[in-house]
Amino acid sequence: ESPEDVMATVLCTLAASTALLGFCLILTGKLKLATLVQYLPLPVVGGYLAYIGLFCGQAGLGLMADIEVKHPTDLLQADARQCVLMAPGIILGTGLYVAVSKIPHFSVLPIIMILSILGFYALLYVQGISLEESREAGWVPSPQSSVEFWKVYDLYQPWKVHPWQMVRCFPTFLGMYLVVAFGSSLDVAAIQMDLGKPLDFNRELMVVGASNALSGMTGGFTGSYIFSQTIFLMRAGVDSKLACWAATVMQFGFFLMPTSPLPYIPNFFFGALLVFIMFDLAVDWLWYARLKLSFVEYVNLWASLLLVIVFDLELGMLLGCLVCVLGFVVTYARATSFEFVEGRARVVRTRYHSAVLKHAQQSHALSCIQLTGYIFFGSSQAIVTQVALAMDHFQECLAEDLEMEAENPRHQFLQPELYSRWQQHIVLDFSRVIGLDATAARSLSEIRHNCASYNAILIFAGMCPTVRSLLDAHGALSSDSVRNFTSINEALKWSEQEHLVGYDRSVLPLNVVRGGGIPEIVDILKYFLDIDHAERQHESRRNVRGKFMSCDMQLHRVLDDAHEQISAQFQKQVLRRGAVLFKKGDQSSAMWFVGDGQVSLTESSGGTAATGTGRG
Repeated sequence: ESPEDVMATVLCTLAASTALLGFCLILTGKLKLATLVQYLPLPVVGGYLAYIGLFCGQAGLGLMADIEVKHPTDLLQADARQCVLMAPGIILGTGLYVAVSKIPHFSVLPIIMILSILGFYALLYVQGISLEESREAGWVPSPQSSVEFWKVYDLYQPWKVHPWQMVRCFPTFLGMYLVVAFGSSLDVAAIQMDLGKPLDFNRELMVVGASNALSGMTGGFTGSYIFSQTIFLMRAGVDSKLACWAATVMQFGFFLMPTSPLPYIPNFFFGALLVFIMFDLAVDWLWYARLKLSFVEYVNLWASLLLVIVFDLELGMLLGCLVCVLGFVVTYARATSFEFVEGRARVVRTRYHSAVLKHAQQSHALSCIQLTGYIFFGSSQAIVTQVALAMDHFQECLAEDLEMEAENPRHQFLQPELYSRWQQHIVLDFSRVIGLDATAARSLSEIRHNCASYNAILIFAGMCPTVRSLLDAHGALSSDSVRNFTSINEALKWSEQEHLVGYDRSVLPLNVVRGGGIPEIVDILKYFLDIDHAERQHESRRNVRGKFMSCDMQLHRVLDDAHEQISAQFQKQVLRRGAVLFKKGDQSSAMWFVGDGQVSLTESSGGTAATGTGRG
């Protein structure tokens, strides 16, 4: 094979691959697959951008020192002369970052860059150093031989291409497609985050595809976003398409120039730009990102960066995603996927029955646990633990309640002889559960065994078919102590009816009667005004009940005093049977309260009588 054959095969393969890549990217955008990159965790994207910043800084330092840097540790081999060559670029790049950060004006960046070139040549003139001497010292790149661009096409000789060699490059092409598609989408994601407004990922990828297709068909090579140019424009506050057109015209003009202007621009100029990009990306994502991320996400960001540095870009980002997944599992396992709620069936109850059911909930005789989200191995064990605590709490509350009733017979309205025979019900509400894994199903089966040992009833409610099938396969539903209902309302209705067995009275029972037949109003206030709700979160049940009973006695004394004061403002009047209290038309001068007996109100109209009766 002649050198001409090799050159023709290489150039035509690169051009054809670039064109094919462009069409593949356009197809990817048409299928709306570019948005898949949005599913990447933000810490991984941040680690990637920080890596790009460090890579730019590394490349800039290597450019200024004229050394090949494949790893950050290669910079440690730089000698004193190379460190001197890097110093102006580091200082200028740092100054650019500070100036652009402090002075938000579009002209700051270009003015400083132009002044840096003018200052360099002014310094050469003052010191009497020629351009050739500065090139020999490494400050300015040496000129390279160039040829007119139209003569390059003489090297493209399709008849000398070896097709089999092009076919062998197909696996490499697939890798190039994935890298460009993924990298371009990541660049769009980075620009979107910095820009603060949504971008159309698929449309942007199609633009990259069209550019590559045009480049390949004209003999060019693969390209992607000019990320640095975008960063410059955004940092300068430029939001106009004129800047893009100006950059396009200037680059095309440089392409048409007979000689390249690069041999006249000092190395530290380009190195400073790369150092500026390094500071811009690295500082934003490695320092300021801590204000926008949680602690776990911030740790994941640093982990993603270190993994990319150690294992290269693709494998490092994959491992970074795995780290984020692990962090999510740990965080989700610690989050509360369940809570105890005061669930009530959609049934109208009397005040008395409502009071009984409220006592059942407060003593955990009826515990309703609302599960949410996806129940997995990390959260299921916490559910088992909390259910066990609820069963222990019920036994403690039952003993305390019986002791309280024995100490204070005034509270016999809850009828301890009935609730002491209650069987505890644990209601698990699955109506908001989207799924569970096998480990969670096995853990819920453990709850079934615990309930059986405590003689408690485990109630499942609102399960979807998939969840029910998995629980049934693990034996969680196969027991006499287990009930299953299609909805939480049906489950609570059945459980409430079980707890209300024996409580047949539809009115509040009053056990103590004052002289004269006036009922004990404190019992009515206690339940109708819901004084039991005064329970405090950080006080034990015994202390709260003790404080409540103390308040109860104080309320009795207050009512007794109030009764005496109010009675002093009334006059007692006793009427015989058939006596008339007032007639229609009499002047209204008093209001009567019937304490005992019966009063009838009669009005005659046209020979008929309408009678109303009121009892004391």
